[in-house]
Amino acid sequence: SPEIAGVIFDQDRFRVDVFVNPSLIEVKNAVVRAYLPAPDGGLSIINGIGAVLSGSDGGPRHYDFQNRLIIGNATRRLRADIAYSSSFGMQADRVVAEQDTGALRYSGGAFWAPGLEFLGRTKMVGLGVQTQTDTRLDKEMSRGSPLVVFLSQRSRVDILREERLIVSRIYDAGNQALDTSNLPDGSYEVVLRIEDISGRKDEQRRFFSKNPQIAAVGQTNMFAFAGVRSDENEPNFLSVSQMPFLQAGIARRFGSHLAVDGTAILDGKTTMGEIGAYLIGADALVRLSGFAVSDGSFGGLAQISSSGYSRLNYNLVFRHFSAGRIAQTGENLTSADPYFDPETSSLKLRNISFDQLSGNASFSLSNMQLNLSGVYRDEPGARKSYSLGPSLRWDFFRKGLLNLTLQSDAALTEKGNSFYLGVGLRVLGARTSASTVTGYRSANIDGMPNKSGMVGGVAASWQDGDPWNREIGISAAYDHDLYRDLFSGSGSFRSRSATLAGNVVKVTGANGGNLQYGAGFNTSVAFKRGVVALDGRNENDSMILASIESETPGAAFELIVDDADAGMIVGGENLAVSLPAYKAYRVRIRSVGDTRMSYDSMDREISLYPGNVVRLSWKAAPIAAMFGRIIGIDGEPVTAAMIEIKGGISETDANGYFTIEGSEKAGLAVRTTEGQTCKIAIPQVEPVNAYKALGTLICDENMTDLITTSSQIGGQ
Repeated sequence: SPEIAGVIFDQDRFRVDVFVNPSLIEVKNAVVRAYLPAPDGGLSIINGIGAVLSGSDGGPRHYDFQNRLIIGNATRRLRADIAYSSSFGMQADRVVAEQDTGALRYSGGAFWAPGLEFLGRTKMVGLGVQTQTDTRLDKEMSRGSPLVVFLSQRSRVDILREERLIVSRIYDAGNQALDTSNLPDGSYEVVLRIEDISGRKDEQRRFFSKNPQIAAVGQTNMFAFAGVRSDENEPNFLSVSQMPFLQAGIARRFGSHLAVDGTAILDGKTTMGEIGAYLIGADALVRLSGFAVSDGSFGGLAQISSSGYSRLNYNLVFRHFSAGRIAQTGENLTSADPYFDPETSSLKLRNISFDQLSGNASFSLSNMQLNLSGVYRDEPGARKSYSLGPSLRWDFFRKGLLNLTLQSDAALTEKGNSFYLGVGLRVLGARTSASTVTGYRSANIDGMPNKSGMVGGVAASWQDGDPWNREIGISAAYDHDLYRDLFSGSGSFRSRSATLAGNVVKVTGANGGNLQYGAGFNTSVAFKRGVVALDGRNENDSMILASIESETPGAAFELIVDDADAGMIVGGENLAVSLPAYKAYRVRIRSVGDTRMSYDSMDREISLYPGNVVRLSWKAAPIAAMFGRIIGIDGEPVTAAMIEIKGGISETDANGYFTIEGSEKAGLAVRTTEGQTCKIAIPQVEPVNAYKALGTLICDENMTDLITTSSQIGGQ
């Protein structure tokens, strides 16, 4: 470790070793390319369509339609999310144009601004710019604190947590940023085990934290939005106010243990601001924030949660809100959520001050989980509300497909209390599952008769599918509790084109009952360069359109995306696969039929942004396993000749015999050791034991076109 650099010259070996202080060597990133490559240009359209119908006997029917349209071209897109409800009319949730450029995203139209942590997001019409990490290839790494090690030689570095190996990778010499993309979220200590090429070993302990909600170490995130507010509670397509809405915010992470953020809003005549900080420790994550409003309202939040991925996990949140000088509305409001005042075209807050404490904790063993959750709320002039209760789940018997579970829960509230203890039995099969539960429950709740007794239920489900991307599922259940009986059934059918689902519920009890029902439909339509395809199984912001040109009718292939089966594709057809955007994928095909096929089996790398539809096509031809003998026009065997065919290559032996695999339609291209060439057509013969015996074939070096005759010379 020289102050700057040092040199050792070994004259006998003519070797120079140069030593540089590690602090002067740049850090090599584990991910070479920072951002997702821009996809190919060209207009593409993805349109998600959904419909829901619900109702009950003797009651009104409700129906809703949703349409999610994305028109994309490379890194630019237009989003339009529009819904129609029989009870609310037609409304645009967002209609916005977006473009991703490096680390920034630009927006214009009707969309949702992030708002404040305490008050929620805000719908607006205007323009916006913000820092984005969606297109970063190293976003899984950047969300965590960096782990940098100095390696004097090429070394293998293992990352362990609680003696469990999580990542192992080989790095070159120098300052190396380790790949932490596979490390789980949370804050904890890791062990780095280093072994260089000379066998020397080292072990280091480091603190690591990873949270997708917090900016990366040393990174500054910002956003700014300007426009007017849009009231989502009005039954209009797009309700736009006349008063300005401005919001700007910034977040910065300082080192591994501290991150701060701040936001300011001008909403009509109302101004407000919020500041916050994250304190990141090995055992806990602490969030502190406070906000103030120009009308005199203010509030704060304090939250502490465990780092996660341990047997004991907890989350505790305290909120305080003090209402400012707001005119009494006369409404019975019990929250600090904002509402829009159409008279002043500005944001107002509810006039209820409160303190609220809520939390939960869980302790897990291999077959047992104990939970405790509770909430306490205090409002001036109102009854204090609280709820506290533990729950237990213990899988005390497991054998094969059989599982027995002890379940218990209790609740203590200001309105009463309840207790339950029961046993559940679950049996799982390849396509079926069945369960039953029975137990004792006691309830003493204000406004309801005190009851205690046996409760229980049974449920069963069946599902099946085929390689052609079709799935069907049916389930039925009966539940009996202290106050009612409930019968329910549901079914679903998913295909490449659409998904259909429906359910029915019959409730009976002392107060009578009714029949409730619902049904839904959804599909996604993709369009690119004149090709239209449907995907009814998944709903994402980008798609792949895959097709195969095959010489064998009906030839089937699996489409493999990142080493996972994404569906079955048939030659001559298109397969649409909906995939999450802002990711790079490796795509290939694999033949699944009995016929051996020649095709490009290499991975194809693509990147998908929202609205992108990428067309991928392959050509496939059947492969035949053949053997035979090649002779010249003089009857002598052609020896050591190179044979080429579409999809294969081979060589003749000392007697002119050969075996080869490839496409029959292409013919054999033969090159002798003297450099002479000829082409021979493959005779049409039936295979025997999966091989085609071609007999003896004649190679005339004077012929460069296919020779269409074969000869049975010498009894071959």
